[in-house]
Amino acid sequence: MATDVLKLFLVRGEAWNGYFRDMVPIESFVAASSSDQAKQTALRKLHEQRDENRRRAEELKQREEDGEIDLDRPDLRTSLSILNVANTLHPRNEKKWSATEVTLPGYEIHLVAKP
Repeated sequence: MATDVLKLFLVRGEAWNGYFRDMVPIESFVAASSSDQAKQTALRKLHEQRDENRRRAEELKQREEDGEIDLDRPDLRTSLSILNVANTLHPRNEKKWSATEVTLPGYEIHLVAKP
């Protein structure tokens, strides 16, 4: 990271049972002097993550229909709730979200510096 980048949040979380380990936790959002460009970059990354989550959810649903996995397992229910949160980020709601407003269940957000 460049030295002029200001960390806005420290996000701590736990990967849920390995299934979604490569998509959780979302990395800390950073912004260079909280510029609009940095916020747009954070939003773009969040939306890319949302799209990936949707793809994975569809893949999991297909695997369940094929009998490969059972999505009623308690460890998967928690992971799927993360997908549901991510899927609520519909394009019509974009203006409600910014790099400083992202939270997921099980995460603690500690404000390090205000933008």
